[in-house]
Amino acid sequence: MACLPLVKLEPSVTGANEVSRANAVMVLDEMLAGIRVALEHDIELGMGTDSALTFVTHYNTWREIDFVIRYGGVPAARALHAATGANARILGIDGETGSIEPGKSADLLVTAANPLDDVRTLASPVAVVVRGELIDAPSVTTFPEIDALLDEF
Repeated sequence: MACLPLVKLEPSVTGANEVSRANAVMVLDEMLAGIRVALEHDIELGMGTDSALTFVTHYNTWREIDFVIRYGGVPAARALHAATGANARILGIDGETGSIEPGKSADLLVTAANPLDDVRTLASPVAVVVRGELIDAPSVTTFPEIDALLDEF
């Protein structure tokens, strides 16, 4: 998500100059190459975002998963694992969270559809459970104009 909008959207929309856009192209190419190497060699992938950037919002983490599936060729199950169990293991907190198991934190995102079939269902959770506490029908303040641009690709 850090580079893709600068590459896919017109500079008149992003405000990126030629140098920034060229850098974004190079970084995106390297990121995708790194993903290919990780897949070829079965290297565990983690997932994160650069949410301080214009087109990377806190609520759009699902897009990072979607983009790594569509542009990086990562299978949906592996992309979801990168955002959950793999991240927990990488951070050393897999004994507490990252998977659904007895004794763990009970952090869940409940969706209307199976995210393995359509990862975009993560954008509209039916409920969230955080450390066992239910948040029914969660709502998030969004940036519709940014989302519309990101929906273009």
